[in-house]
Amino acid sequence: MGKNFDIDRSETRPSADTADSNTRPPNWFEKLAELADLADLAPLAVPPKVAANSALPEIKVDATPAQIERTISNGTSKLDYAALLSGDRRVIFIGERHDDLAQKDEIINQLHNLKTKGGLTHVALEMLNDADMPAVQKYFEGSGDRQTVLNRLKARWSVAPGVPEKYMDFIDAIKKEKLIPLALDRTRRGGDDHGGSLYEARNEHWAQVVGDALNAFPKAKVLVYSGRDHVGYTASTNETEAHTNEILQKDYGKKSTVVLLASPLDKEGSLSLHVSQAAKAAQPAACTAAFALKISKEQSSRPADFVVLPSPRE
Repeated sequence: MGKNFDIDRSETRPSADTADSNTRPPNWFEKLAELADLADLAPLAVPPKVAANSALPEIKVDATPAQIERTISNGTSKLDYAALLSGDRRVIFIGERHDDLAQKDEIINQLHNLKTKGGLTHVALEMLNDADMPAVQKYFEGSGDRQTVLNRLKARWSVAPGVPEKYMDFIDAIKKEKLIPLALDRTRRGGDDHGGSLYEARNEHWAQVVGDALNAFPKAKVLVYSGRDHVGYTASTNETEAHTNEILQKDYGKKSTVVLLASPLDKEGSLSLHVSQAAKAAQPAACTAAFALKISKEQSSRPADFVVLPSPRE
């Protein structure tokens, strides 16, 4: 796992003669077992709101904007993210569009709820690689500064105005909630990949990062936030074509739930754009807040289990 210090605590624990609990800022990286125990605060039984998620309107993966419009005109509801971390499902994959700022706000605003009601302990980010983690750790401990982390994000993730800053806001929120950040990537050139050997190798490595965290801490629950091309369900059984969540289940036996964040910036013909178009055409009352739809499992190839359209939107 490289520099993912949630697994190897020996790198960050000071010696007894140098540690001073009266002067040093709290370092929850040294108290990972205690942090993982926060999962005990989550209900052991399936939360009542799971039924609400089950009752969300359902659409097929090939639904047209007109069909989706008819569905959401009958009423929409928000996704209960915390309820997704129940039973044997300890991982939520969130697939985003990198240049859509509203999508990042949607999940930033859910972190407190995910921790206090869902027992979330870790957040794994595509935007961080192993070389970033020393700077992140120092910032979280109080011995480093925010600008150093932001500069690292700017070097690789300036894909659109405001994007690195919004990812920094995400990291700030992780710090505020005292969650454990995980770097999904190894040190590399940055940016995203949508196919090829590098894409395949990254998916396999990401699954290992998440799987190792789950195995190291039996009570750990992980939110994985990445580009959505890395998550979903394929019809192929070829391992090299598998998404990260599929590899995690196949190789590590860990079940998960996949959420697709929709965007009005998406390419023509995509389910994500169809949801955005349908929301724009539907009754205004149905489009004033974020809402979620369940994606039918009728077709073996689909982008997610749920699609969420954040607000505000165009």
